[in-house]
Amino acid sequence: MASVSSDPTERWRGSLGGKEKGISTFMTLPRETPERPLIAASIMRLSENVDQLLAKAPEAVDSFHPGHWALLCGLEQRAQALVRERKVGEAIVFLTDVAYLKQPYRIDQDQKAKIRERLAQEPQNLSEALEALADIERRDYRAMTALAKLPYFGLHGGRAFNSAVVRVVCPAKFAIIDWRNLAVLSNAEGFEGLVESPVNFKGFPPDRIVEERGHLLCPQGLYEQYNNIIRDMAASHGLKAAEVDLALWTYSVQQKPFGSYHQQESLFDRIFGFLARTDVRQRPKGAERNNQVTSFTQSYINALKDLGWLSPERVRVELSALFRFVRDECEAYGRNKPRIRLKIKRITLALETGVKASRGERLLAQWKRWEDMLNPASPIYIGIDLPGSMVMEGYVVFENLVPIREYFEKRYTDSSFDPTEASETSFV
Repeated sequence: MASVSSDPTERWRGSLGGKEKGISTFMTLPRETPERPLIAASIMRLSENVDQLLAKAPEAVDSFHPGHWALLCGLEQRAQALVRERKVGEAIVFLTDVAYLKQPYRIDQDQKAKIRERLAQEPQNLSEALEALADIERRDYRAMTALAKLPYFGLHGGRAFNSAVVRVVCPAKFAIIDWRNLAVLSNAEGFEGLVESPVNFKGFPPDRIVEERGHLLCPQGLYEQYNNIIRDMAASHGLKAAEVDLALWTYSVQQKPFGSYHQQESLFDRIFGFLARTDVRQRPKGAERNNQVTSFTQSYINALKDLGWLSPERVRVELSALFRFVRDECEAYGRNKPRIRLKIKRITLALETGVKASRGERLLAQWKRWEDMLNPASPIYIGIDLPGSMVMEGYVVFENLVPIREYFEKRYTDSSFDPTEASETSFV
């Protein structure tokens, strides 16, 4: 992601001096100094020319979240005034907007207010961070250390938000760290084709990067290894670090595009909607049915990881959509079955409370309770073999969706849906 001009496409062409590159090669040029350890060489081959990748960058950025390209460009412009004037009040607003740039699906209006409130309690650390950012050319990575004293910007070791700040302040030397760029550089499955000799990120093998996705904790050591590689690529090719960052990220989006996701809809509805619209008589049965539901479940979890952390309201939206889907499956199953109609009604009414829960109301605990209502080994079992008989007919039951419950339980506190204490470090 690079510096700003009025025409983004023209800016990218200008940064390359107007030359047509064809198939281009980036090579890191390892240089060992006391401040900078030797890093492994890596050759990067672009499957299309640099101009094409960077010209597509605005669309790629906005595919992550609408309006993000304009936000990125505006933050670069504001950064210059910020480090020049060093006003603490403006710094609070600026840093909050950078956090939103990095995690827009987590940082809603409520979260923005919390970030501003916590930053306002750190006037001394804010002043020191501004001083470091104003001197970033000389301090280099030490500027990130000063910034990391602030909550949300590395206090617990992560460098997601921190890297975004230094990137908009000094795009010539800094890139944003993102699991997608790490996946491209390490030739992770699904992101091959750009790197001939994959980079080995110590402690972060490709499988781990792709598995954790937007929840990957990126400490300072990983960031410096990554950014040093980006800098060497930029130096050898006449680009800024932010431009290499953006080329990698655009390529990653071409390989694994973001699905459309709007505030009013849920990822669950988008992915499981096909099943919801398919008459149960037309659905596969047996092993084929199990494989299909497993595939949808894994696609959904991967899509959640792609977005990274969600705001509490978005978690509620996702859970409500899931409960609504299971409620409708139960209602459809219970039609024309008068013998179990009352017990089905008991289940659907319980699920309806989850669909309408506006404040969380311990939805994850309730989910587990609803599972137990249908588990013969549970003391609250209601006396019908609902999961087994529903599965035989092709319906989806809670038992099929346990990996989704476990995903949310691991990362979010029930009811509040803030990150769990164990997850908080990767968020801040």
